[in-house]
Amino acid sequence: DTMDEKFKVFSTAAQAYFEKIKDTQVPSYSNRIKLTDGQSGILILYPIIDTQNKTITQNKTNEFKGAILAGVSSETLDSFLQGQISPLSSANLSLVDSSGMMILTGIPKLVDANVFDKKFDSSIGRSVNDNNREKNIINVFRSAVLNPRVGSTDVISNGKDVTVSYSPVISNDIQYFTIVLFLPYTLASSLYDV
Repeated sequence: DTMDEKFKVFSTAAQAYFEKIKDTQVPSYSNRIKLTDGQSGILILYPIIDTQNKTITQNKTNEFKGAILAGVSSETLDSFLQGQISPLSSANLSLVDSSGMMILTGIPKLVDANVFDKKFDSSIGRSVNDNNREKNIINVFRSAVLNPRVGSTDVISNGKDVTVSYSPVISNDIQYFTIVLFLPYTLASSLYDV
């Protein structure tokens, strides 16, 4: 591929999001896309709105002037987010968009997956009983995406105890992503083990 061909593909992908923010006048982001350098990543678009030149006839509408576009590779995003976790931790970090698409994941079975895909309904780790309800990790992901709030739960994955913590990424009342952190742990069997 030549650079012109790569830019054309990139421009086509960005155009759909540009039209969306032109119509809605709110920030937007893409699902995972292929960037011009061959890496995957996301686009973030922010509208430029002129609120100073309203006329009486325009009343409550703002004039759309354009958009600011930023592309972030998954590798850069992963590096930044992993840098926010203690290097002494063995935590895995995942980032899922509001449609359920995995942008980043520390779980190999979920690379390039959508957590709402039915094929995951029974395939990944089950949680400890929580009020006599068993749920799997996928259900934790689904709940975190559908009910944007900060929370955590304990699950058993591949025979290991794991605390799963999650938090939505929200701006201007719009949920963009959910960050999910998996932290394996071992309970001490006695005070001497501490």
